[in-house]
Amino acid sequence: MQDHAVEQRLPASFSEDGWADVLSQIEHAWARLAEQQAALEARNDELERMRAFLASVLDHISDVLVVGDATGKLIEGNRALAGLVGRSPRAGTALAALFEESDREKLERALADVAAHGATVRFEARMIAEDGPALLDLVISPRRDSRGRYLGPVLIGRPIGELRRAYDELREAQGRLVQQEKLASIGRLLAGVAHELNNPISFVYGSTHAMARHVDRLERYFAAVAEGWPRERLAELRRELDIQRSIRRLRTALDGAREGAERVRDIVDALSRLSATGQGEIRPFALRPVVETAVRWVTRSAEGATPVSIRGDARVVGRAEQIQQVVMNLVQNALDAIEGRPDGQVWVTIGKKADDRVVLTVEDNGPGIDPDAIGAIFDPFFTTKPVGKGTGLGLPISLKIVEEHGGELLARNRPGGGARFVMRLPASGPDEEERKERNRKGAAADRAERTDDRRTGAAGRDEVKR
Repeated sequence: MQDHAVEQRLPASFSEDGWADVLSQIEHAWARLAEQQAALEARNDELERMRAFLASVLDHISDVLVVGDATGKLIEGNRALAGLVGRSPRAGTALAALFEESDREKLERALADVAAHGATVRFEARMIAEDGPALLDLVISPRRDSRGRYLGPVLIGRPIGELRRAYDELREAQGRLVQQEKLASIGRLLAGVAHELNNPISFVYGSTHAMARHVDRLERYFAAVAEGWPRERLAELRRELDIQRSIRRLRTALDGAREGAERVRDIVDALSRLSATGQGEIRPFALRPVVETAVRWVTRSAEGATPVSIRGDARVVGRAEQIQQVVMNLVQNALDAIEGRPDGQVWVTIGKKADDRVVLTVEDNGPGIDPDAIGAIFDPFFTTKPVGKGTGLGLPISLKIVEEHGGELLARNRPGGGARFVMRLPASGPDEEERKERNRKGAAADRAERTDDRRTGAAGRDEVKR
């Protein structure tokens, strides 16, 4: 009965071909559904792998990571958070509840600021942890969707204890390197001092031996006088011992010993100024003597060191002992650059520019500075020298000294090959002695002019009388 009803509802023109077409369309639809299902399954697998990847990354981040919603409640946290607090906080927990009560108000203000202005906020806060409050360096950033709508905050916190341990280790390493640089500088300085003191001390030593010989002759003569020798015998002994010559030589030996002692005193005085802590007097001084002393310290400390050419002079204002330390560093670097080169040369040039600045240039004809390294050459601990030879602190310290003097220190390569370091310092005006000398010359010129005026006036009056 039902089949008969269906047959009555079908149109009279619905043939077997029509049925075949319907079945074909059903098969095509089924194939498309199967393809879409396979694509959805593949995409689902990809999303699952991505989820697992992100979960693995989040769990292996050592910093605490907290993701919240727009209402300030927890959505998810990483393994570092669970390890710090001793458990995995439940989703929906208020973010403020994860922190100490004294820091909650500060955290809520930061969350409101991030939500309202989209700014990244950074501050320190104490999180409630299993082993007691943990101080975190906390950074809060906004999380947005593809349309830029605010979804909630992301909190990243790093325990300050780890940062402080890393900082302490870095500071300890820096202290060791600074100490190494000081010891290296002291070693070079002591070698230079030993060479510098050798000549005057040898002079004093030789002079004392000469004085001892002449004193022996004088003692023999005065002993004969004390014994009451006759005048003839004393005269003969005087000629035999050549007492007059001994007296002259004794005076010469005394002068030589005094000169050597004064030279030793000057060396010790220069060494004391060099070892000053940097609180010395700021005063005008001539740059060339400072450069000559620095070059002498450096070159005397190395056997067979290349002679350094020094040209020019000018006066600057500052602490001479600190500028001497800078010149020592620059000259030492130049000598290291040409080490082993038979044609190696080092030049130090001093000049004054029109802008009232004194320019000191230290140049060498070594291999020059690598263009990739020239931008970092003044960075602390950066060095191009072999391991164990350089600490990378000489140039940063020199730069700091020059900048404290109101100058600048630049590094570049010479057009003809080699390195060139340029130090610019403020020039000094005339010192007190120069001003006095200038005033004396001016006063003398004024007196001479007044005298000429008087003479001219007197000659004019005589001419009138005639």
